[in-house]
Formats: sequence, structure tokens, C-alpha cells
Amino acid sequence: MTDLPPKPSDRSLMDGTLGVKKKSGCLCNCADLERQIKDMQVEAQRVSFKLETAKQAKPTLKTYEDLAGKKAVETVKRVAEAGTKTGGGESSCTSTPEAFKKNSKKFLAGAGGLSRVNKLAFLETYDYGWPLPQPDQTEALILHEYSASPTVPGDTGKDGPSGIPYYSKVEDATANCGELLVVPMDKGGDKNKCVVLLSGYPSYHVGRFMRKGRRKFHHIGRGDTENVKNFRPPGKHAIEKNWSALSRYIAAKEVAHSTLDAILKSIAKDNTVIVMVCNMGQADLLANFVCHGRRHGFPLDNVLVFATDEKTHRLATSLGVTSYFDEENFGHLPEKEARRYGDNIFLQMMYAKVLTVQMVNYLGYDLLFQDVDVVWFKNPLELFHKKDGPLVDYDMLFQDDGARSQRFAPYSANSGFYYVRHNPRTVYLFTSLMYHTDMIDGSHQDVLIQLMAEHASLFRLKVKVLHDEDFPTGFHYHRRKDLMKSIMKGTTVPYVFHISWTNNKVDKLKYLKQMGLWHVEEKCEDEKGLTLIDELKGHTDKDAVFNACCSVEPLIKCFYRDKPSKIPCKESPPIDKGRPSFW
Repeated sequence: MTDLPPKPSDRSLMDGTLGVKKKSGCLCNCADLERQIKDMQVEAQRVSFKLETAKQAKPTLKTYEDLAGKKAVETVKRVAEAGTKTGGGESSCTSTPEAFKKNSKKFLAGAGGLSRVNKLAFLETYDYGWPLPQPDQTEALILHEYSASPTVPGDTGKDGPSGIPYYSKVEDATANCGELLVVPMDKGGDKNKCVVLLSGYPSYHVGRFMRKGRRKFHHIGRGDTENVKNFRPPGKHAIEKNWSALSRYIAAKEVAHSTLDAILKSIAKDNTVIVMVCNMGQADLLANFVCHGRRHGFPLDNVLVFATDEKTHRLATSLGVTSYFDEENFGHLPEKEARRYGDNIFLQMMYAKVLTVQMVNYLGYDLLFQDVDVVWFKNPLELFHKKDGPLVDYDMLFQDDGARSQRFAPYSANSGFYYVRHNPRTVYLFTSLMYHTDMIDGSHQDVLIQLMAEHASLFRLKVKVLHDEDFPTGFHYHRRKDLMKSIMKGTTVPYVFHISWTNNKVDKLKYLKQMGLWHVEEKCEDEKGLTLIDELKGHTDKDAVFNACCSVEPLIKCFYRDKPSKIPCKESPPIDKGRPSFW
């Protein structure tokens, strides 16, 4: 007996299909089609062989239907039809780029073909300011209009099964493009996504539709996911509360601006001021920034602390930094620290962070805004002020927050550390943010990001998210053990470290002490520093409080074995149950 032809894998004749995996519902390219036709032809040979064998054993068997049923007959017929299209004559199978070219009158984009480039290389070449991904092999797909096709061929041997040319030089792929429309997408997110390109009135916004199950599509917002609506219109209470705050600001504006401008003129360096906002509940973190900074030789002459209470104002000035207490705008704010991220005290302090940046920027100054839980390793202003550096053309520079949720798209910018250049674009951005404080529900970070995205599109605002390993945050502290070990060993020296992503001040102090980044003597923590200030009142040494409160060497103490530490803390308990030692 003659052997049966080898059976192709994952194919079935009896189901009546063409042997095509129908996950996508389409044939991707010629190579796939031809390969599948060959597999079908093998199946047809198997059917014929089985039929002849069966006829010998059972002479009454007359048709394919008797052996395999009507579906099998249909399959064989379709195989024959498909074979005639690819064999003998000119093939009707067209590569994806060629398919676009042959339908140039129907397609707005793609009529000039498609090209592929490395995603990271593309984002580095045409940097819109979004956070850059870690190096990977992900590619960007470029659809060219007919007149925008590349004039040079792609890299030899890198077309792959898709037949789409690959360009290692991004400039070659985009040489004839007069405009680039860049649409970032996640790798699936909530739904299987389809991107629709059509001719029409351009909005340069992405329209989004989503459905659950087999329901009809419905319009959704850019911050929405399948289960969460991240942005809702403020209610009347929030709107009227914002009106009240704006009225208070406008009523006090002339005096506040006049007083503030005099202070800014006296301390600004290169027209730049370092802005910090603090109440008494967070004052020991402010003290640590000053103690650590001055002990490491950083010039803090242009630091301006916006104290929201009299006690913080006294402490800041006693430590040798300039402080301004605007009682009219901030006197109603709480003295205590927030118990957790997003609570009512946290929310109220967000308003002060919006207002202070708006005032300094409006008065004509560049500024570095930072939270009090930041520690410097290197002076970041030296990087931001570099005239021939890569950051000079950006209006705003942000620390990468690390979060990649839809709420913080597209920048994931951390609102606790950022640099702002004074110009009409940034003035209007922060004035707009002041008008939109009724949208703040927890942190102002997501509201600021959405306004930046809109102003980047409308007013050409240029925002840049900084390289995350140069400006690590609590995200890296909790999730990047390799980087934190390198920092603790001193082999990696970032510009700053920001202990964000931490629930409360108690834990922040523990983490900073364990990392060897704490310089505040215990006798000056909390409100105990105020007692020391009273004791040293009238002292002839203007740095008496600083010298009494700020340790020359870091005050290292272990708390948790599973968190980054300057020294091994193996004898300490883990904060997260079951976690091994950091070292």
C-alpha cells in the first residue's frame, strides 16, 4: 500500500475549512497564503488517497460525500480554486505595502506603502517628550502617503514574513514625510484594538469607541478604561469652592505679587528659583532637604519655601533658607501632615502647589518645583541650564512618575519634581491649571498632565519626561532592586531621589534613614525643632539652628530588611510579609 502524504499540523479536512487559522479573520501576506495553500493541497492528496483505498475495499462507494461529507467536497474545490490563482500564471497575492499602493485612491495613508523602524530609535529621533521605553525589540509601523514613500530600499534581509521593509535609520524611512502623525498605543490594554484611518476634517485628537461583549460601541473619554472612568465633570460644590479660592486670590493679588516679586528679585539665580511648599506636618522633610543639601555643598540661596503656616516659616528661616508666608491665600490651610495619599489634607495642599507655581511663573521667573521629600545627589539645575544640552528647547522638564495607568497618560509626569521655563506657553498653562482646580480629586498630577497634553497639541507646549534612572522615584525604590542596589553602592549616581509612591510621612522618614539620606537630629524632628529655635533665639551665629539640627554625617538606622538600605538590615523584619532581604 502506498504511504499517505505527511499530514500537515493543525489542519483538518473534515471541518470544511481552508486550514486557515481565523484568529485575525484575514490573510496577512503572500507567504502565509502560499504556505496554507500547500498544506491544503496535501490534505486534498490525503482525501484522494483515502477515497481510492476505500473504493477498493467497498466498491459501492461512489462519491466524496460518502467518505467525508459535503464540507470535504467544498474544501477540495476551494483548494483547486486557490491553487489556480497562485500556480502557473501571475499571482494575485499582493504584499501589504503593494496592496496599499494599488488602492491609492481609496486610502488616505498607506498608498505610498508601509515601513518599519525600531520604536525606541524613532522616539529618540523625534522626541515628543513622552517617557522613553526601556530598550526592546518593539517596532513602529509607518504608513506613507503616496508621495511620501522612502526613496531608498529597506535593510537587506530584514523584511521578514510581512514583506514590509525595515529601516535601521529612521531618517531614511521618513525622508519624504512632510508631517508625522504619531499615535502611541499599548499592547492591548482593555480591548483588542483596531485603528481606523480615514479622510476627513482633521482634529488631531483620537476618537475612542469601546464595547463590552457583543454590545454596540459607545463613545468613551481618553482617560477611560473598560471598568474605570477617570475623569468626570466637577460638581457644583467643587466649582463654587474654586470660585471662592479664585476670588480670594484675585482680591489679594496686587499685594501678594508685589511682596513676592521683591523676594524673587533678591534670590533668583539665572532668573531661576527653587520653589517648595510646606506645612508644619511635613517640616522635618523640609529640614532634611536643607540639612542634606547644605552639608553636601549645594547652593540653596535661591530656594523659596512657601510656608502655609507661621511655624513652618520660622523653621525654614532659622535653617537659612528664604521663606514666604502668604496668610491671605494660605492661612486657612491645615498645619498637620496628610495621613495618606489623597486624603483631605493632601487635597488642600495641592491647591497651594498650584498657586505658588502660577505666581512665580507669572511674575517672569523660571522655576524648579519640588516636594520636600526630595534629596539631591547632583545639582539638577546644572543640567537644565546647559545652553548646548539636549533639554534647552523644552518648556517643561518632569521626573518620570513610573505609573503607566490611563489616568496619567501620555506623560506619566511626576508633579513633585519639575522645571518650568517662563514663556507665554507656560504662563497660560499654569493660569489654566489654577482655573481647573475644581477638577483635582486627590492629586493635581493627573489634571496637570491632561492640560499639558491639550496645550502641547493646541499651543505647541514642549514637555519632556526625563530619563527615569537619572531621576528615580519611589517607583524605583519599591520595584527596581537592581537600580537601588547600584545607587546604594555608589556605582550609580542620579541627580535626585524622590521618595514618592509611599503612603505616609512615617514610612518616608524610615526609608530615608535606612538609605543613609537623613541628616536631621532627632531633637529637631516634628515640632521639637521649634523649642530649639526658642532656646537659640538671639544667638550671634546665624547658623546656630542649622548646626544644632543638621548632622554632618548621615544618621543611618535599619527598619526593614526587604527595603533598600545603605547597610545590610538582615536582622530587621520585612515590611512586606515573606519578602527576602534586600542584600
